[in-house]
Formats: sequence, C-alpha cells, structure tokens
Amino acid sequence: MSFRKCKATGILMSLSLCAFAQAAGPAGTSVSAGVQIGEPVSAVSIDVDLRDLPVAPAWKPGMAIKEAHKRQFFAPNRPNAALPSWIETSPDRLPELQSMWDDSAVGQLRRGQPQSRVSINNASTGVSPGDPVVDVSANYIMYGVNGSSGTSFTIYDKTGTKLAGPTTFSSLAPAGDGCRTSVSDPIILFDRLANRWFLLEMGGTSSAAKMCIYVSKTENPVSGGWWFYGFSTPALNDYPHCGVWNNAYVCTDNEGGSNVAVYAYDRANMLSGATARAQQRFATVPALAGYGFQALTPATFMGDSAHAPPASTRQVLVRHNDDEAHAGGSANTSQDYIDIYTINIDWNTPSNSAITAQPDIAITEFNSWFRDYSTFATVPQPGSTSRLDPIREVILNSLVYRNLGSYESIVGQFATNQNAARSGTVVDSGIRWFELRRTGGGNWTLQQEGTYSPGDTSTHHLLGTIATDNKGNIALGFNKTRTTSPTAYASLGYTGRMASDAAGVMTLGENMIVSGSAAETSGRWGDYYQMAVDPTDDCTFWMVGMYRPSGSWNTRIQDFKFSDCGTAPSTWSVSGTVSTSTGVGISGVTVSNGSVSTTTNSSGAYTLSSLANGSYTLTPSLGGYTFSPTSRNVTVSGANVTGQNFTGTAASNIPPTAGFGFASNGLTTTFTDASSDSDGTIASRSWNFGDGGSSTATNPSHSYASAGSYSVTLTVTDNGGASDSETKTVTVTDSGNVLQNGVTVSGLAATQGNSLNYTMQVPAGASGLTFNMSGGSGDADLYVRFGAAPTDTVYDCRPYASGNTESCPISTAQAGTYYVRIKAYSTFSGVSLTGSYTLVGNVAPNADFSSTSSGLTANFTDASSDSDGSIVSRAWNFGDGSTSTSTNPSHAYASAGTYSVSLTVTDDDGATDSVTKSVTVSSSNCVPSGTVLCNGSTVSGLSATRNNWTSTYTLVVPAGATNLSFNISGGTGDADLYVRLGAAPTTSSYLCRPYTSGNSETCSFAAPTPGTYYVRLRAYATFSGVTLTTSYTP
Repeated sequence: MSFRKCKATGILMSLSLCAFAQAAGPAGTSVSAGVQIGEPVSAVSIDVDLRDLPVAPAWKPGMAIKEAHKRQFFAPNRPNAALPSWIETSPDRLPELQSMWDDSAVGQLRRGQPQSRVSINNASTGVSPGDPVVDVSANYIMYGVNGSSGTSFTIYDKTGTKLAGPTTFSSLAPAGDGCRTSVSDPIILFDRLANRWFLLEMGGTSSAAKMCIYVSKTENPVSGGWWFYGFSTPALNDYPHCGVWNNAYVCTDNEGGSNVAVYAYDRANMLSGATARAQQRFATVPALAGYGFQALTPATFMGDSAHAPPASTRQVLVRHNDDEAHAGGSANTSQDYIDIYTINIDWNTPSNSAITAQPDIAITEFNSWFRDYSTFATVPQPGSTSRLDPIREVILNSLVYRNLGSYESIVGQFATNQNAARSGTVVDSGIRWFELRRTGGGNWTLQQEGTYSPGDTSTHHLLGTIATDNKGNIALGFNKTRTTSPTAYASLGYTGRMASDAAGVMTLGENMIVSGSAAETSGRWGDYYQMAVDPTDDCTFWMVGMYRPSGSWNTRIQDFKFSDCGTAPSTWSVSGTVSTSTGVGISGVTVSNGSVSTTTNSSGAYTLSSLANGSYTLTPSLGGYTFSPTSRNVTVSGANVTGQNFTGTAASNIPPTAGFGFASNGLTTTFTDASSDSDGTIASRSWNFGDGGSSTATNPSHSYASAGSYSVTLTVTDNGGASDSETKTVTVTDSGNVLQNGVTVSGLAATQGNSLNYTMQVPAGASGLTFNMSGGSGDADLYVRFGAAPTDTVYDCRPYASGNTESCPISTAQAGTYYVRIKAYSTFSGVSLTGSYTLVGNVAPNADFSSTSSGLTANFTDASSDSDGSIVSRAWNFGDGSTSTSTNPSHAYASAGTYSVSLTVTDDDGATDSVTKSVTVSSSNCVPSGTVLCNGSTVSGLSATRNNWTSTYTLVVPAGATNLSFNISGGTGDADLYVRLGAAPTTSSYLCRPYTSGNSETCSFAAPTPGTYYVRLRAYATFSGVTLTTSYTP
C-alpha cells in the first residue's frame, strides 16, 4: 500500500487520506490536520514450537563482518541551520554536580549497592552493529540482535538457560510476504497490560518496505503461538522505535523529508488475532533543521495493571532540541529544550486522531557538536583512529513511562559533548539523562536532569539506556571508553539513583558489568540498547548492551536490583473456563477486565495474571457468540480467585442479502456492492464476471476482452458463515474508448471515486511507448497495465502524484493491448490523455552457434546476432528428441554418434531465423579440462574480488546418479557458492546458494536431475585460496 504526499491547496481534501504539513503551533494545538490511513491487515496465525525451527547459523572468528542496514542520512531541510560557533553558550554545569557527589564521603559509601544475579553472554553474529534489545516477562527473557542471516531472537528462562533460538524474525513470516526478507533493527517489548509479546523488525525492500509485526498469543513465546501482521510503509522504516500504550502500539522511524513519521497500530485487534484496522500514519511534526537523521521517540509503559496510565493520559513522543544546531541566530544560548507531543488515536473515527504539541520543556544547555553535526562515528577509543557512534541525534531506546500513584514519570537520555565548543574535533562524550513528571492531569514538567560521565576528558560514556522501578529508582546503563592510562576499550556498565536521593545525580557509582579488550574498527556501534524491569517483582532491572573483547563485539544481558525496592508487590490471578451448555470448551474467547485481557486455550480455560487487590469486571467476547452471564464482578483480596466461568452460545445467524449495481464504460464495468447483513457484517465477497475473470474486492472494476453480454454473479458470506448470491446480466460494447497513437483525447472529467477506461493496441516493434495525462482541475490518477484492466492495487504504472500531470513511460513495450485508467482521487475536469509510440521496420536476426564435445557431452555457444535489436528467445533441438531454451546449453547424449542440431532464434520484434549443424560425440570417459568437471574433481586456489565471479564450471550428471555434492572450503575472505541446472547461476536464479559467512558451504542433492550442472563462486568479500570439489554416486 502506498501513502501519497498531499499538497495544501486551500481545499480540505479527505481527512482520512491526507495530512497537511504545518509549522509547530502554540502548545496545546494540533500539529496534525489529519492522518494518513493505510489498509486493514489480516492476521496470519503462526502455530509452531520455536524449538522445531532451524537455528540461525553462528558467526565464528575469522568469518567476514557484514554491515547491517546503514543508518539513513537524508539531505537536511536547512543545511546551514546552526548558530555561528563564535557565539558562546551557557556551560553545562551538571557534570560538576555529579563530580561533587562522586567525591563526597556519602558518595563513596553508596557505591556498589545494587545486587546482580543473572549474566548472559551472547557472541557476535558477524554483523555491525548488533542492535541488541531485551525484555522480560514473568517466565521468559527475549533477546534480539542483528545477524548475518537476518534479525534474530533468542529465548531464555529467568535463570539464563536457553530455551529456543536464535530464530530469525523472517522465518515466522508467511511464504511470499515481503517480511520474508529481513533488513535489521529488532524491537522486542513485553506488553505488561496484556501479558503478551510485541516484536517488530524492518522488512521488505527499499521499494516495498514493510513493518513486520509479531504479537504472541500467550506469555509463552516458545510454544504459545504468534499472530503475524505485515504493514506496508511509503519509505524504508529506518531506525524504528516503538512504545506500548493502552490503546495502540505506536512506532516512529527515520524516513527523511520535511516532517517526521509516526505510526499507530491497532493493539486491541492484534492481541486477539482479528483483522487490524488500517494503520494510522502521521507525518506532520516538522523535522528539525540541519539534521539528516532524526526521529521522535515514543514513551512505553512499564508497570503492572494496577498502575496503568490514567484514562486522561495520552501517549507521549519526545525529542531533544539543541537549538544552537537547529535555530541559527534565533537560538537561546542559555538553555536548550525537550520537544514534547501527545498522540490521540481514534480507531472508530480516524479523522479525530491527532498529534498535539505540548509546552517545550527547558533544560540545561547540552552540545550536539561531535566534530560536526553529521558525522556518525566520533567517540575516541584507545590505541585506534577508529571511533564509535554515540547516536547524538535522537533520544535513545527506550523512553519509559510509569504511573507511580501520586505522580506520573517519564525517564529518557541522549548523547552530549561535554566540550562546549561548537567547532573543532574535541569530543568528551557524556550522557544527559532526565526525568519528567506530571501530576493531577497537568502539563509535563522537568523534575530533574543530569550529565553522566565521571572521569577526566579522556573518559567517555555513550549509548545509554534507562528505566525506573516501582519505587521511582532510576537505573542507567552505558558504554565507557578511556584513551589514557588506565585505558578502557568499549566496556559495559550501569549506575543508578534512589528516588529519595538529591536531584540531578547518579548516586550508586559506576558498576562495570564487563570490560572490553580491543578497539572496534567498523565505525558502527550499538544503535539500540534496552533496559526493562521484571514484572514479577517490578524491582529487578534487566539490561543488554555491547562490549568489545578481542575478535569481535559481544553482548551481555545483566540483571540487578536496588536494595530499597523490597519484596515483590502481591499480585493475584483470576481464572475460569468458557464452555458451551454441554461443557465443551470454547477456544479463542477474549476475557478482559478493562485493562488486561487474555484468550481461552483449546480447553476453554483462561487466567488473568498479575492483578492487584481490587474489584474487577470480567467480560468475554468472541464473534458469533453470546455469553451468560454477559459479565462477572469479582473482588481480589489477598488470594487467587477461581471458578469465574461463562457459558457461550453460538448465535443463530440470519443469512446476508447479496446485491450489487454496475456502470459500464466501453469494455470496462465498475461494480458496486450493495449487499447487507441484518445481524452481522459481510466477511467476504466472490465475484464471477462471466468471462473466466473473478475478484474478491468490495467494489471491483473489470475490463472485458470483447463486446457482448455476460452473466455476473456476486456471492457474499457473512461473519457467521452464511452465504447468498445474486446474478445479473452485464452488456458491454466497444464504444470507441480506444487510444490512437499520438492522438490526444481532451475534456475528460469524472467525479470522486469514479474512473474512465481506455485501451490501446500496441504493435510488435513499437518503442518509446508513453502515456501522458495533463491539464484541467481537480486530482486524477493515471493507471496503466498490459493485458488486463488495472485495479487500485494491481498495475504496471501508477505515478500517484497530486494534481493531473502524470506520465507512464514503458521502457520495453509489449505487443498487445494496454489498458489505461484515469481514476478521480477528487473530482476532475478538462484533463487530456495521450498514448504514443514509435514504430520502425525490423531486420530479422541471424542464427549461428558453435560447439565442443567431451565424451558424450556437447557444449553449445550461441553466436547469433540481431543488427537492429536483440535476441529474446532461443529454441535448441539436439537431434535426439531433447530440447532447450538456454543461451549456451550443454547436453549429454545417451550414446555416441552424429546428431543434427538446430537452433532457432527470435528477436525483440518477433522475427526468426534458424541454423542446423552436425555434432559428433564419443563414448570416452569424462576427462576434466579447463572449466569442465568430472565426478570427484577438485579445483584449488580459487579467488575473486568483492562482488565479482569466478569462472563458471560445468559437471554432467548422468541418469541414475545419486548423492550429488558440490563443496567449497579453505582460504580466506568470504565466498558464496552458487549451483544451477542447465544454465549459469546468477544472484537471483540458482538451484542452491547456502549464503553463509566464510568459505565452508555445501550444496547436496540426494536424487539429482540428470543434466549439466553449472557452478561458480561470487565474492561477498574478496577471497583467495578456496577449493571446490564435486562428487556423485554413479
């Protein structure tokens, strides 16, 4: 699905489809005049025990390091947005406050108080950067990381024992979906209000990007099952960040442009596996000038259901604003800001959804100048000129929200250069952390802030991650480097503060988890770390981050707990069953208490966990059922509550009534569904157009090949499974809506939602085929498709721009019928349409070939030519009843002899030519020569530079052979093995391509098809000294 860019034209276009960019208004005003709406997305059920899935291959030292998706840097909206460097700003005094605490007697005594229990080390995956993330539930730890075979996750129990994985995200996606292509950037969040897991990764391609989302069916991520949802995005969703809220999953990313992107997803339906209502996309918060990489960060809920966000609290999105970097001469040199926005999602009436600016929050001056405002890797390491990337542009993962009863709290952190200069190359990296608070439904205000980086100017802290426990204590994780003695390579540690401590300082000292021992040379580092709090006690922190031992980076998952957080708050469960009147359990029923929900299992049993003492109303729901009682009031008071049972009755279903209307324009008819269902909804539609064509769309358009009368049938099925059909006769005529080459059709008009349809016959040999639309008023959209009428979602070309000036150039025209559609995005008139092409005479091709023989195998080389075009197809006849359409085929004859071989070639204008030659083969044994391989052949010393191929080798495999194997091994670098039957393999066409890191790869075939196998190696990274071996059992 595409999102179109809309221009403010003075006429308010459909709010549900377009949003207009505005400058940020006064606090409390909407910065979003609407929301862009996608398409509903159906769930795909994933019912698999993850222990049964293949494990992602491990990276080993010596293998190539592959770079993950690059951070996307777009041209800044205003490149010269910075305040001149000679103008001084107020200094950041917060590091001095931290130093005073660290040096005090009390500060010395408070060090080392947190207690740790579990420490899980994870080896490098051979990708830079790792992007490690972690979250925890009552019984599981889920850890995500980038990998050479795709983004993956691993599941541990709470003692650190591995239960499943590493499993690639893409292995869970359905076959054929764009999410089978993994990009990078894992997101893992435990939804504490629903007791479920939320996973997201970047998927698809740059031209067909996807948000790939997985929502667990239970708290058990190993065998409890998942729901998959794949949402299309208009641009590659670089560097996503997500937050859990009570009414939506909200995600942000870096897409470039004049505004930042925000997405909202239908949490309620996704938790139950229902069709997710259309994603809502906001792109109207103005981007900060001067940055080519930026994104908002959404708050995510932490806590239990008894401390869910109040109904009046909307989810918050924030960013830091170093106005010396963005506001030029209007910058305030005495303070900087946190920009804060709230998002309101209305799933029933999307036009009510909006992002609203809140009052900016003034904070102490910080400095985003790290050697400049655009270079990524800037933080020094000892003994190396390579530097680490502090991700200075955004508030880092995660922004954590808590409802602490008497007040609400948000904590976050970002990078700052403690060197105040805004020129030069001196970097003194620190972490600016902050806490915002809100009481009584008022505005968010700054409670406290600090800059953390103890030590001298050669000591650097970066890549923070932060969270709070249920007492309001704050923990801060980080990396540390130091370039002077005693040196520190990229190491991992944490600090923290008690809620009762003096504001603005981390009071619990620098607690190092693991120390590094080598410099990272890739320039990529970290990107994501994560801190979470264990829901079992709401006190224990879990964090993950990278550090750099020798060889390659590793990650470490660590838990720790502050001494004053106490014992776990008492929580309880409510359980029961949902069954029919005969006692048969009903699965898939959602039981909710208003803020927490769960789903019944196959026996109809359910349990709502982690409930504090209090009164709750339980309500079951499942489409097609009524329940008795409709709800239950239950009080939790110091004990688990059982026996909260419901009886479900399948509702009697009134069948739907099918009906439709239609309007014909030439050979094209547009159908409008008028069906109804008095006691439910229409769940699906099936159209039969009477000419073999069909559709499941609501209001399809269909173009017939010829004039005549057709019997059209619509069958509708309701949500209870009942169906009804209606049949009508549709007559279409060839009314002259046919475009002639170079002849313009003018004065075209249509009302919103309606279409005009044309056809154009294009002969063989046509070139420069182009369809142009222009002029008039309103907004028309041009669609072009070869061989069939285009639809809203199926077309060869659709520019989809604002206004009426659109063009569809067809690079390689096919002979036949092109179908052209002009659809009214809004009512238009006075539009012109032209189709044109150039036709020249054609010179027939010249067929020719050469051949060589080795034993019973003949190798053929096409030497055909076409003076005014190209050869588009070949037809070989080998004289023994066998044929091929390959360019340069090999053929194994069954017996020695002389055969008449013919080649027929066809050019791009349909002309043909043939040639016949005699080929002689003998029955001598295979003799390896050059690139010809035999059974048991070995080729040593293979090499190639990055992205280049070796020579192509061939092996003839006779009928009856078994256990065919091609193997590469040894050498240095990273070679990829490609094997194909009948033709040389390419990067997109192959029979086998293991595609692992390093040079140890095998392609095996237990029962191979007889014929000629083509083998070659491609350099993922420059390699040499590789050995290729072949074998089969005759």
